[in-house]
Amino acid sequence: MYRSTVRPLRRHFPQAYRWLLGSTAARQAKLALLRLLGKAGAKSEALSPEMEARLQKEFAPTYAYLRDLGFEVYAEALEAPSDR
Repeated sequence: MYRSTVRPLRRHFPQAYRWLLGSTAARQAKLALLRLLGKAGAKSEALSPEMEARLQKEFAPTYAYLRDLGFEVYAEALEAPSDR
């Protein structure tokens, strides 16, 4: 779902993506989709170190953007897997 909707939006329309980050409607739509698809509250599995590194690289610009806006970003989200 992310690959086909959010990722292209982030790449091609970064201002719209930034708007979505703070949109209550977008958060509610996300939660509704998670409930509909049965993923909300699902038991989480541990990520492989490779996947964790890949995700951190993917979301690093988002964390930096949120931090620059004054949002609290968890320190773990900013550390490289090898730093832990």
